[in-house]
Amino acid sequence: MNPYRQRQRPASTLAVARFLLTMSYVGLLASWGPEKTLADALDERSKVANYETVLREAGVPAIAAGAIELVSRYKAPDTDPETVSNLISQLGSDHFHTRQQAKLLLLSLGDAAKQKLLESALSSDLEIILQSELILSAIKSSTNLEVREKHLVAAFQALTALHHKDAVKTILGIFPELNSKTLRKHASLALWFAVSPADEERIRNALKASDNSSRIAAIPALEIVTGEASLPALRPLLNSPLPAVRLSAARALFDHLPQECMQVLLELLDVAERTTKLQAAWLIAKAFREETVSQSKFSFNEQADRWKKRFARERDSQITYLLGKQRHALDEYLAGFQENFGIAAKSITSNYGQMKYVTTVDGATASVRDGIARLDGKHNEGDQRLLISAPRVVGQKTFTETFTVVAEIGGEGAGAGVYHVGVSIGNLRVLFHPGYPGGGFRVQRVDNQQFLIPNKGMSFTPIGGNLYTMRIEVSPSTKDTVRLKTTILDPKSPNDRFTNLYFASRNDIGKIETVGVERSGRLGGAALIGSFAIDTSGIQTPEASAKPQSK
Repeated sequence: MNPYRQRQRPASTLAVARFLLTMSYVGLLASWGPEKTLADALDERSKVANYETVLREAGVPAIAAGAIELVSRYKAPDTDPETVSNLISQLGSDHFHTRQQAKLLLLSLGDAAKQKLLESALSSDLEIILQSELILSAIKSSTNLEVREKHLVAAFQALTALHHKDAVKTILGIFPELNSKTLRKHASLALWFAVSPADEERIRNALKASDNSSRIAAIPALEIVTGEASLPALRPLLNSPLPAVRLSAARALFDHLPQECMQVLLELLDVAERTTKLQAAWLIAKAFREETVSQSKFSFNEQADRWKKRFARERDSQITYLLGKQRHALDEYLAGFQENFGIAAKSITSNYGQMKYVTTVDGATASVRDGIARLDGKHNEGDQRLLISAPRVVGQKTFTETFTVVAEIGGEGAGAGVYHVGVSIGNLRVLFHPGYPGGGFRVQRVDNQQFLIPNKGMSFTPIGGNLYTMRIEVSPSTKDTVRLKTTILDPKSPNDRFTNLYFASRNDIGKIETVGVERSGRLGGAALIGSFAIDTSGIQTPEASAKPQSK
Protein backbone atom coordinates (compact mmCIF):
# COMPACT_ATOMS: atom_id res chain seq x y z
CA MET A 1 0.00 0.00 0.00
CA ASN A 2 1.21 3.48 -0.84
CA PRO A 3 2.14 5.06 2.53
CA TYR A 4 1.19 8.50 1.22
CA ARG A 5 -2.38 7.76 0.21
CA GLN A 6 -5.64 8.34 2.01
CA ARG A 7 -9.12 7.31 0.91
CA GLN A 8 -11.01 9.89 -1.11
CA ARG A 9 -14.29 9.90 -3.00
CA PRO A 10 -13.96 9.18 -6.76
CA ALA A 11 -13.82 12.14 -9.14
CA SER A 12 -16.69 12.91 -11.49
CA THR A 13 -16.55 12.26 -15.23
CA LEU A 14 -15.02 15.16 -17.14
CA ALA A 15 -16.35 16.71 -20.35
CA VAL A 16 -14.51 18.15 -23.35
CA ALA A 17 -16.81 21.15 -23.20
CA ARG A 18 -15.33 22.15 -19.83
CA PHE A 19 -11.86 21.92 -21.39
CA LEU A 20 -12.92 24.23 -24.19
CA LEU A 21 -14.40 26.67 -21.71
CA THR A 22 -11.17 26.87 -19.71
CA MET A 23 -8.91 27.21 -22.73
CA SER A 24 -11.17 29.85 -24.26
CA TYR A 25 -11.02 31.84 -21.03
CA VAL A 26 -7.23 31.59 -20.85
CA GLY A 27 -6.85 32.55 -24.50
CA LEU A 28 -9.06 35.58 -24.05
CA LEU A 29 -6.88 36.68 -21.17
CA ALA A 30 -3.82 36.25 -23.33
CA SER A 31 -4.93 38.29 -26.31
CA TRP A 32 -7.91 40.48 -25.55
CA GLY A 33 -7.85 41.01 -21.78
CA PRO A 34 -6.83 44.31 -20.17
CA GLU A 35 -3.13 44.64 -19.45
CA LYS A 36 -3.44 45.48 -15.76
CA THR A 37 -5.61 42.44 -15.12
CA LEU A 38 -3.10 40.21 -16.89
CA ALA A 39 -0.18 41.50 -14.87
CA ASP A 40 -2.05 41.08 -11.62
CA ALA A 41 -3.21 37.58 -12.49
CA LEU A 42 0.23 36.38 -13.51
CA ASP A 43 1.84 37.78 -10.40
CA GLU A 44 -0.54 35.90 -8.13
CA ARG A 45 1.20 32.55 -8.47
CA SER A 46 0.29 30.34 -5.56
CA LYS A 47 2.45 28.10 -3.46
CA VAL A 48 1.15 24.87 -1.95
CA ALA A 49 -0.74 26.62 0.83
CA ASN A 50 -2.75 28.63 -1.70
CA TYR A 51 -3.80 25.99 -4.23
CA GLU A 52 -7.40 26.28 -3.03
CA THR A 53 -7.55 29.92 -4.15
CA VAL A 54 -6.22 29.11 -7.61
CA LEU A 55 -8.65 26.21 -8.08
CA ARG A 56 -11.58 28.45 -7.18
CA GLU A 57 -10.31 31.14 -9.58
CA ALA A 58 -10.28 28.48 -12.31
CA GLY A 59 -13.91 27.69 -11.60
CA VAL A 60 -13.54 24.26 -9.99
CA PRO A 61 -14.14 23.12 -6.39
CA ALA A 62 -11.08 23.30 -4.13
CA ILE A 63 -11.11 19.52 -3.59
CA ALA A 64 -9.37 16.59 -5.25
CA ALA A 65 -12.22 16.06 -7.73
CA GLY A 66 -11.94 19.71 -8.79
CA ALA A 67 -8.18 19.36 -9.28
CA ILE A 68 -8.69 16.27 -11.47
CA GLU A 69 -11.29 18.15 -13.49
CA LEU A 70 -8.93 21.08 -14.02
CA VAL A 71 -6.07 18.83 -15.18
CA SER A 72 -8.39 17.06 -17.60
CA ARG A 73 -9.59 20.35 -19.06
CA TYR A 74 -6.08 21.12 -20.22
CA LYS A 75 -5.65 17.84 -22.06
CA ALA A 76 -6.30 18.76 -25.67
CA PRO A 77 -8.93 16.60 -27.38
CA ASP A 78 -8.15 14.83 -30.66
CA THR A 79 -9.26 17.02 -33.56
CA ASP A 80 -9.27 16.15 -37.26
CA PRO A 81 -8.05 18.73 -39.85
CA GLU A 82 -11.52 19.00 -41.43
CA THR A 83 -13.00 20.23 -38.15
CA VAL A 84 -10.28 22.89 -37.88
CA SER A 85 -10.87 24.00 -41.49
CA ASN A 86 -14.60 24.34 -40.86
CA LEU A 87 -13.98 26.48 -37.78
CA ILE A 88 -11.61 28.74 -39.72
CA SER A 89 -14.21 29.26 -42.45
CA GLN A 90 -16.67 30.35 -39.75
CA LEU A 91 -14.34 33.24 -38.89
CA GLY A 92 -15.69 34.93 -42.00
CA SER A 93 -19.35 34.42 -41.07
CA ASP A 94 -21.78 37.33 -41.24
CA HIS A 95 -23.02 36.40 -37.75
CA PHE A 96 -21.05 37.72 -34.80
CA HIS A 97 -21.96 34.80 -32.52
CA THR A 98 -20.72 32.26 -35.10
CA ARG A 99 -17.42 34.12 -35.55
CA GLN A 100 -16.92 34.41 -31.79
CA GLN A 101 -17.63 30.73 -31.12
CA ALA A 102 -15.23 29.68 -33.89
CA LYS A 103 -12.56 31.99 -32.49
CA LEU A 104 -12.85 30.55 -28.98
CA LEU A 105 -12.86 26.93 -30.16
CA LEU A 106 -9.80 27.44 -32.39
CA LEU A 107 -8.02 29.14 -29.54
CA SER A 108 -8.81 26.23 -27.24
CA LEU A 109 -7.33 23.73 -29.71
CA GLY A 110 -3.94 25.44 -29.46
CA ASP A 111 -1.13 23.71 -31.37
CA ALA A 112 -3.60 21.34 -33.04
CA ALA A 113 -4.96 24.29 -35.04
CA LYS A 114 -1.68 26.04 -35.86
CA GLN A 115 -0.98 24.55 -39.28
CA LYS A 116 -4.46 25.26 -40.67
CA LEU A 117 -4.38 28.77 -39.23
CA LEU A 118 -1.09 29.42 -41.00
CA GLU A 119 -2.57 28.17 -44.25
CA SER A 120 -5.50 30.57 -43.86
CA ALA A 121 -3.14 33.42 -44.79
CA LEU A 122 -3.93 32.44 -48.39
CA SER A 123 -7.64 33.03 -47.90
CA SER A 124 -9.43 35.60 -50.03
CA ASP A 125 -11.43 36.71 -46.97
CA LEU A 126 -9.62 39.52 -45.13
CA GLU A 127 -11.61 38.88 -41.95
CA ILE A 128 -10.45 35.25 -41.87
CA ILE A 129 -6.83 36.35 -42.39
CA LEU A 130 -7.03 38.96 -39.61
CA GLN A 131 -8.74 36.69 -37.07
CA SER A 132 -6.38 33.80 -37.86
CA GLU A 133 -3.39 36.01 -37.15
CA LEU A 134 -4.89 37.13 -33.83
CA ILE A 135 -5.62 33.56 -32.79
CA LEU A 136 -2.10 32.40 -33.73
CA SER A 137 -0.63 35.25 -31.69
CA ALA A 138 -2.75 34.27 -28.70
CA ILE A 139 -1.82 30.58 -28.97
CA LYS A 140 1.88 31.51 -28.99
CA SER A 141 1.46 34.01 -26.14
CA SER A 142 3.65 33.45 -23.09
CA THR A 143 0.72 34.72 -21.03
CA ASN A 144 -1.45 31.88 -22.27
CA LEU A 145 1.20 29.36 -21.24
CA GLU A 146 1.80 30.98 -17.85
CA VAL A 147 -1.87 30.93 -16.88
CA ARG A 148 -2.03 27.27 -17.95
CA GLU A 149 1.02 26.51 -15.81
CA LYS A 150 -0.41 28.35 -12.82
CA HIS A 151 -3.64 26.31 -12.97
CA LEU A 152 -1.90 22.97 -13.48
CA VAL A 153 0.65 23.54 -10.70
CA ALA A 154 -2.18 24.31 -8.27
CA ALA A 155 -4.08 21.20 -9.39
CA PHE A 156 -1.03 18.95 -8.94
CA GLN A 157 -0.31 20.52 -5.55
CA ALA A 158 -3.88 19.77 -4.48
CA LEU A 159 -3.58 16.16 -5.59
CA THR A 160 -0.26 15.82 -3.76
CA ALA A 161 -1.82 17.15 -0.56
CA LEU A 162 -5.07 15.18 -0.86
CA HIS A 163 -3.65 11.84 -2.11
CA HIS A 164 -6.58 11.04 -4.39
CA LYS A 165 -6.68 7.49 -5.79
CA ASP A 166 -8.53 8.49 -8.97
CA ALA A 167 -5.80 10.92 -10.04
CA VAL A 168 -3.38 8.36 -11.57
CA LYS A 169 -5.11 7.94 -14.95
CA THR A 170 -5.55 11.69 -15.35
CA ILE A 171 -1.93 12.53 -14.46
CA LEU A 172 -0.45 9.88 -16.75
CA GLY A 173 -2.75 11.03 -19.54
CA ILE A 174 -1.46 14.60 -19.52
CA PHE A 175 2.24 13.84 -18.94
CA PRO A 176 3.18 13.91 -22.67
CA GLU A 177 1.77 17.46 -22.89
CA LEU A 178 3.75 18.84 -19.93
CA ASN A 179 6.54 20.84 -21.55
CA SER A 180 8.10 22.50 -18.52
CA LYS A 181 10.29 21.26 -15.71
CA THR A 182 7.99 22.80 -13.12
CA LEU A 183 4.91 20.98 -14.40
CA ARG A 184 6.67 17.63 -14.70
CA LYS A 185 8.00 17.96 -11.17
CA HIS A 186 4.60 18.68 -9.62
CA ALA A 187 2.90 16.02 -11.75
CA SER A 188 5.44 13.39 -10.64
CA LEU A 189 4.91 14.18 -6.96
CA ALA A 190 1.14 14.02 -7.38
CA LEU A 191 1.46 10.66 -9.16
CA TRP A 192 3.67 9.15 -6.48
CA PHE A 193 1.31 10.23 -3.72
CA ALA A 194 -1.71 8.83 -5.56
CA VAL A 195 -0.63 5.39 -6.79
CA SER A 196 -1.91 2.20 -5.17
CA PRO A 197 -1.58 -1.54 -5.98
CA ALA A 198 -4.73 -1.19 -8.09
CA ASP A 199 -2.73 0.99 -10.50
CA GLU A 200 0.07 -1.52 -11.11
CA GLU A 201 -1.00 -2.47 -14.64
CA ARG A 202 -1.42 1.18 -15.65
CA ILE A 203 2.03 2.03 -14.25
CA ARG A 204 3.66 -0.90 -16.07
CA ASN A 205 2.08 0.29 -19.30
CA ALA A 206 3.49 3.79 -18.66
CA LEU A 207 6.96 2.24 -18.41
CA LYS A 208 6.56 1.22 -22.07
CA ALA A 209 5.38 4.67 -23.21
CA SER A 210 7.21 6.41 -26.04
CA ASP A 211 7.12 9.63 -24.00
CA ASN A 212 10.23 9.73 -21.81
CA SER A 213 8.71 11.96 -19.13
CA SER A 214 5.89 9.44 -18.55
CA ARG A 215 8.40 6.59 -18.28
CA ILE A 216 10.64 8.52 -15.88
CA ALA A 217 7.73 9.30 -13.55
CA ALA A 218 6.43 5.72 -13.70
CA ILE A 219 9.69 4.18 -12.46
CA PRO A 220 9.42 5.29 -8.79
CA ALA A 221 5.64 4.78 -8.97
CA LEU A 222 6.12 1.08 -9.71
CA GLU A 223 8.50 0.68 -6.76
CA ILE A 224 6.06 2.49 -4.48
CA VAL A 225 3.25 0.03 -5.25
CA THR A 226 5.24 -3.21 -5.59
CA GLY A 227 8.34 -2.66 -3.43
CA GLU A 228 11.12 -5.25 -3.89
CA ALA A 229 9.07 -7.01 -6.55
CA SER A 230 9.88 -4.10 -8.89
CA LEU A 231 13.57 -5.04 -9.12
CA PRO A 232 13.33 -7.33 -12.19
CA ALA A 233 11.67 -4.53 -14.19
CA LEU A 234 13.64 -1.57 -12.84
CA ARG A 235 17.16 -2.83 -12.17
CA PRO A 236 18.10 -2.99 -15.89
CA LEU A 237 17.19 0.70 -16.14
CA LEU A 238 20.22 1.56 -13.99
CA ASN A 239 22.19 0.97 -17.21
CA SER A 240 19.87 2.97 -19.50
CA PRO A 241 21.57 5.21 -22.10
CA LEU A 242 19.36 8.06 -20.86
CA PRO A 243 20.79 9.82 -17.76
CA ALA A 244 17.31 10.87 -16.56
CA VAL A 245 16.12 7.26 -16.68
CA ARG A 246 19.18 6.09 -14.71
CA LEU A 247 18.48 8.79 -12.14
CA SER A 248 14.85 7.76 -11.78
CA ALA A 249 15.80 4.08 -11.39
CA ALA A 250 18.47 4.90 -8.79
CA ARG A 251 15.94 7.02 -6.91
CA ALA A 252 13.40 4.19 -6.92
CA LEU A 253 15.77 1.38 -5.96
CA PHE A 254 18.15 3.20 -3.62
CA ASP A 255 16.94 1.56 -0.40
CA HIS A 256 16.97 -1.88 -2.05
CA LEU A 257 20.38 -1.58 -3.76
CA PRO A 258 22.14 1.30 -1.97
CA GLN A 259 25.72 0.56 -3.08
CA GLU A 260 24.77 -0.03 -6.71
CA CYS A 261 22.53 3.02 -6.84
CA MET A 262 25.11 5.24 -5.15
CA GLN A 263 27.58 4.33 -7.89
CA VAL A 264 25.03 5.31 -10.53
CA LEU A 265 24.34 8.64 -8.81
CA LEU A 266 28.05 9.45 -8.56
CA GLU A 267 28.49 8.79 -12.28
CA LEU A 268 25.57 11.13 -13.01
CA LEU A 269 27.53 14.01 -11.46
CA ASP A 270 29.51 14.15 -14.71
CA VAL A 271 26.60 14.35 -17.16
CA ALA A 272 25.88 17.56 -19.06
CA GLU A 273 22.17 17.78 -18.18
CA ARG A 274 21.99 20.12 -15.21
CA THR A 275 18.77 18.99 -13.53
CA THR A 276 19.83 15.33 -13.59
CA LYS A 277 23.24 16.20 -12.21
CA LEU A 278 21.95 18.34 -9.34
CA GLN A 279 19.13 15.99 -8.35
CA ALA A 280 21.67 13.16 -8.19
CA ALA A 281 23.91 15.36 -6.02
CA TRP A 282 21.01 16.14 -3.67
CA LEU A 283 20.34 12.43 -3.15
CA ILE A 284 24.04 11.76 -2.56
CA ALA A 285 24.28 14.54 0.01
CA LYS A 286 21.21 13.19 1.82
CA ALA A 287 22.61 9.65 1.83
CA PHE A 288 25.93 10.92 3.21
CA ARG A 289 24.01 13.02 5.78
CA GLU A 290 25.60 16.21 4.46
CA GLU A 291 24.21 19.65 3.71
CA THR A 292 22.32 19.87 0.42
CA VAL A 293 23.14 23.53 -0.16
CA SER A 294 26.86 24.15 -0.01
CA GLN A 295 28.21 27.24 1.71
CA SER A 296 31.75 25.88 1.68
CA LYS A 297 34.81 26.86 -0.28
CA PHE A 298 34.36 23.92 -2.66
CA SER A 299 33.05 24.30 -6.20
CA PHE A 300 30.51 21.79 -7.44
CA ASN A 301 33.15 19.72 -9.24
CA GLU A 302 35.39 19.74 -6.17
CA GLN A 303 32.49 18.56 -4.02
CA ALA A 304 31.73 15.80 -6.52
CA ASP A 305 35.34 14.58 -6.32
CA ARG A 306 35.13 14.53 -2.50
CA TRP A 307 32.00 12.36 -2.63
CA LYS A 308 33.58 9.92 -5.09
CA LYS A 309 36.65 9.52 -2.89
CA ARG A 310 34.50 9.01 0.21
CA PHE A 311 32.45 6.30 -1.49
CA ALA A 312 35.62 4.58 -2.74
CA ARG A 313 36.81 4.42 0.86
CA GLU A 314 33.51 3.18 2.28
CA ARG A 315 32.00 0.94 -0.41
CA ASP A 316 33.51 -2.30 0.99
CA SER A 317 32.43 -1.47 4.54
CA GLN A 318 29.20 -2.41 6.25
CA ILE A 319 27.84 1.14 5.93
CA THR A 320 24.35 1.16 4.48
CA TYR A 321 23.01 4.33 2.89
CA LEU A 322 19.24 4.65 3.21
CA LEU A 323 17.02 7.50 2.12
CA GLY A 324 13.46 6.42 2.90
CA LYS A 325 10.82 8.82 1.62
CA GLN A 326 13.48 11.48 1.02
CA ARG A 327 14.38 9.76 -2.27
CA HIS A 328 11.04 10.91 -3.67
CA ALA A 329 11.90 14.59 -3.21
CA LEU A 330 12.72 16.20 -6.56
CA ASP A 331 15.12 18.71 -5.06
CA GLU A 332 18.45 19.88 -6.43
CA TYR A 333 21.76 20.18 -4.67
CA LEU A 334 23.25 23.67 -4.64
CA ALA A 335 20.10 25.03 -6.26
CA GLY A 336 21.27 28.48 -5.42
CA PHE A 337 23.78 30.65 -3.65
CA GLN A 338 23.54 33.03 -0.71
CA GLU A 339 25.97 35.45 0.89
CA ASN A 340 24.95 37.38 4.01
CA PHE A 341 28.33 39.11 4.63
CA GLY A 342 28.42 37.91 8.21
CA ILE A 343 32.24 37.92 8.57
CA ALA A 344 33.96 41.28 8.81
CA ALA A 345 36.87 41.98 6.45
CA LYS A 346 38.96 45.14 6.22
CA SER A 347 39.58 44.53 2.54
CA ILE A 348 37.79 42.34 0.02
CA THR A 349 39.64 43.58 -3.06
CA SER A 350 40.58 40.00 -3.98
CA ASN A 351 37.54 37.99 -3.02
CA TYR A 352 34.96 37.47 -0.31
CA GLY A 353 34.06 33.83 0.24
CA GLN A 354 33.14 32.45 -3.17
CA MET A 355 32.58 35.90 -4.67
CA LYS A 356 35.36 37.51 -6.67
CA TYR A 357 36.02 41.25 -6.53
CA VAL A 358 36.80 43.00 -9.83
CA THR A 359 37.23 46.68 -10.63
CA THR A 360 38.18 48.96 -13.51
CA VAL A 361 39.53 51.64 -11.14
CA ASP A 362 43.01 51.62 -9.62
CA GLY A 363 42.98 51.98 -5.86
CA ALA A 364 39.23 51.38 -5.41
CA THR A 365 38.55 49.80 -2.03
CA ALA A 366 35.92 47.50 -0.60
CA SER A 367 35.26 46.03 2.84
CA VAL A 368 32.69 44.25 5.03
CA ARG A 369 31.61 45.32 8.49
CA ASP A 370 28.46 44.97 10.58
CA GLY A 371 26.95 42.60 8.02
CA ILE A 372 27.22 45.12 5.16
CA ALA A 373 29.55 44.95 2.16
CA ARG A 374 30.79 48.39 1.09
CA LEU A 375 32.06 49.17 -2.39
CA ASP A 376 33.58 52.54 -1.62
CA GLY A 377 33.09 55.48 -3.98
CA LYS A 378 36.23 57.49 -3.28
CA HIS A 379 37.67 57.18 -6.75
CA ASN A 380 37.40 58.36 -10.34
CA GLU A 381 34.75 57.03 -12.67
CA GLY A 382 34.71 53.25 -12.99
CA ASP A 383 33.11 49.98 -11.95
CA GLN A 384 33.39 47.71 -8.92
CA ARG A 385 31.76 44.29 -8.72
CA LEU A 386 31.43 41.27 -6.48
CA LEU A 387 30.77 38.33 -8.79
CA ILE A 388 29.90 34.66 -8.43
CA SER A 389 30.69 32.34 -11.34
CA ALA A 390 28.37 29.73 -12.82
CA PRO A 391 30.64 26.75 -12.00
CA ARG A 392 30.46 27.72 -8.32
CA VAL A 393 26.66 27.69 -8.35
CA VAL A 394 25.46 25.23 -10.98
CA GLY A 395 28.57 23.21 -11.83
CA GLN A 396 28.74 24.32 -15.48
CA LYS A 397 30.22 27.16 -17.52
CA THR A 398 27.04 29.23 -17.78
CA PHE A 399 24.00 29.80 -15.62
CA THR A 400 20.75 28.03 -16.29
CA GLU A 401 18.06 29.49 -18.53
CA THR A 402 15.82 30.36 -15.58
CA PHE A 403 16.96 31.80 -12.25
CA THR A 404 16.19 34.59 -9.79
CA VAL A 405 18.60 37.06 -8.19
CA VAL A 406 17.72 38.86 -4.95
CA ALA A 407 19.95 41.53 -3.41
CA GLU A 408 19.54 43.84 -0.44
CA ILE A 409 21.28 46.87 -1.87
CA GLY A 410 21.46 50.65 -1.58
CA GLY A 411 24.02 53.40 -1.34
CA GLU A 412 25.13 56.35 0.70
CA GLY A 413 23.59 59.74 0.01
CA ALA A 414 26.78 61.53 -1.09
CA GLY A 415 26.97 62.21 -4.81
CA ALA A 416 23.35 61.37 -5.53
CA GLY A 417 22.87 60.97 -9.27
CA VAL A 418 26.52 60.56 -10.22
CA TYR A 419 26.79 56.86 -9.32
CA HIS A 420 24.52 53.85 -9.40
CA VAL A 421 24.22 50.45 -7.76
CA GLY A 422 22.61 47.24 -8.88
CA VAL A 423 22.99 43.73 -10.21
CA SER A 424 25.01 42.51 -13.19
CA ILE A 425 23.85 39.47 -15.16
CA GLY A 426 26.26 38.39 -17.86
CA ASN A 427 26.94 41.47 -19.99
CA LEU A 428 23.93 43.42 -18.65
CA ARG A 429 23.56 45.45 -15.52
CA VAL A 430 20.34 46.62 -13.92
CA LEU A 431 20.84 49.79 -11.88
CA PHE A 432 19.31 52.56 -9.83
CA HIS A 433 20.69 55.80 -8.32
CA PRO A 434 20.55 56.06 -4.48
CA GLY A 435 19.34 59.46 -3.30
CA TYR A 436 18.41 60.60 -6.81
CA PRO A 437 14.78 61.82 -7.24
CA GLY A 438 12.81 58.96 -8.75
CA GLY A 439 15.77 56.58 -8.50
CA GLY A 440 16.85 56.77 -12.16
CA PHE A 441 16.29 53.09 -13.01
CA ARG A 442 18.50 51.96 -15.91
CA VAL A 443 19.55 48.87 -17.91
CA GLN A 444 22.81 48.98 -19.86
CA ARG A 445 25.53 46.82 -21.31
CA VAL A 446 28.71 46.26 -19.30
CA ASP A 447 31.20 46.15 -22.17
CA ASN A 448 30.38 49.37 -24.04
CA GLN A 449 28.09 51.16 -21.52
CA GLN A 450 25.25 51.30 -24.09
CA PHE A 451 21.94 52.32 -22.52
CA LEU A 452 19.23 49.75 -23.26
CA ILE A 453 16.73 51.45 -20.95
CA PRO A 454 17.74 55.09 -20.29
CA ASN A 455 17.12 56.56 -16.85
CA LYS A 456 13.44 56.32 -15.92
CA GLY A 457 11.65 57.36 -12.76
CA MET A 458 10.55 54.76 -10.23
CA SER A 459 7.48 55.14 -8.06
CA PHE A 460 9.62 56.34 -5.13
CA THR A 461 13.03 57.82 -4.37
CA PRO A 462 15.56 55.39 -2.82
CA ILE A 463 16.89 57.22 0.23
CA GLY A 464 20.65 57.34 0.74
CA GLY A 465 21.79 54.98 3.50
CA ASN A 466 18.80 52.61 3.18
CA LEU A 467 18.80 49.09 1.75
CA TYR A 468 16.24 48.07 -0.87
CA THR A 469 15.25 44.63 -2.06
CA MET A 470 16.15 44.22 -5.71
CA ARG A 471 14.73 41.09 -7.32
CA ILE A 472 15.45 40.10 -10.93
CA GLU A 473 13.78 37.08 -12.51
CA VAL A 474 15.60 35.76 -15.56
CA SER A 475 13.92 33.36 -17.99
CA PRO A 476 14.04 32.56 -21.71
CA SER A 477 11.52 34.35 -23.90
CA THR A 478 12.40 33.38 -27.46
CA LYS A 479 15.49 31.91 -29.07
CA ASP A 480 16.77 35.48 -29.47
CA THR A 481 15.60 37.16 -26.25
CA VAL A 482 15.76 36.76 -22.48
CA ARG A 483 13.03 38.01 -20.14
CA LEU A 484 14.15 40.15 -17.18
CA LYS A 485 11.53 41.10 -14.64
CA THR A 486 12.94 43.52 -12.05
CA THR A 487 11.20 44.49 -8.83
CA ILE A 488 12.69 47.06 -6.42
CA LEU A 489 10.93 47.64 -3.13
CA ASP A 490 11.50 49.21 0.26
CA PRO A 491 11.12 46.52 2.98
CA LYS A 492 10.18 49.25 5.45
CA SER A 493 7.43 50.58 3.19
CA PRO A 494 5.95 47.80 0.99
CA ASN A 495 3.89 50.31 -0.99
CA ASP A 496 7.15 51.75 -2.34
CA ARG A 497 7.55 49.32 -5.20
CA PHE A 498 8.77 49.56 -8.78
CA THR A 499 8.55 46.80 -11.40
CA ASN A 500 9.97 46.71 -14.90
CA LEU A 501 9.71 44.02 -17.57
CA TYR A 502 12.43 44.01 -20.22
CA PHE A 503 13.24 41.57 -23.03
CA ALA A 504 16.98 41.64 -23.62
CA SER A 505 18.55 40.34 -26.80
CA ARG A 506 20.90 37.40 -26.29
CA ASN A 507 23.50 39.42 -28.14
CA ASP A 508 23.34 42.12 -25.45
CA ILE A 509 23.29 39.83 -22.42
CA GLY A 510 25.86 37.40 -23.83
CA LYS A 511 26.77 34.14 -22.14
CA ILE A 512 25.76 34.39 -18.49
CA GLU A 513 28.97 33.16 -16.90
CA THR A 514 28.83 35.47 -13.87
CA VAL A 515 26.20 37.24 -11.76
CA GLY A 516 26.92 39.82 -9.09
CA VAL A 517 26.34 43.13 -7.35
CA GLU A 518 28.05 46.35 -8.33
CA ARG A 519 28.70 50.04 -7.99
CA SER A 520 29.51 52.11 -11.06
CA GLY A 521 29.93 55.81 -11.76
CA ARG A 522 31.93 58.71 -10.38
CA LEU A 523 33.10 59.97 -6.99
CA GLY A 524 30.29 59.62 -4.46
CA GLY A 525 28.84 57.43 -1.74
CA ALA A 526 29.62 53.76 -1.23
CA ALA A 527 27.38 50.96 -2.47
CA LEU A 528 25.88 49.08 0.48
CA ILE A 529 25.02 45.37 0.11
CA GLY A 530 23.28 43.52 2.94
CA SER A 531 22.82 40.17 1.20
CA PHE A 532 22.97 38.54 -2.20
CA ALA A 533 21.22 35.35 -3.31
CA ILE A 534 20.62 33.35 -6.48
CA ASP A 535 17.82 30.81 -6.80
CA THR A 536 18.34 28.43 -9.72
CA SER A 537 15.45 26.11 -8.91
CA GLY A 538 13.67 27.23 -12.06
CA ILE A 539 10.40 27.83 -10.27
CA GLN A 540 9.48 31.48 -10.47
CA THR A 541 7.44 32.94 -7.61
CA PRO A 542 6.78 36.63 -8.19
CA GLU A 543 5.54 38.82 -5.36
CA ALA A 544 1.77 38.49 -5.18
CA SER A 545 1.11 42.21 -5.04
CA ALA A 546 3.57 43.32 -7.70
CA LYS A 547 2.00 45.56 -10.33
CA PRO A 548 4.49 45.98 -13.19
CA GLN A 549 4.78 49.46 -14.62
CA SER A 550 4.98 49.95 -18.34
CA LYS A 551 8.38 50.55 -19.86
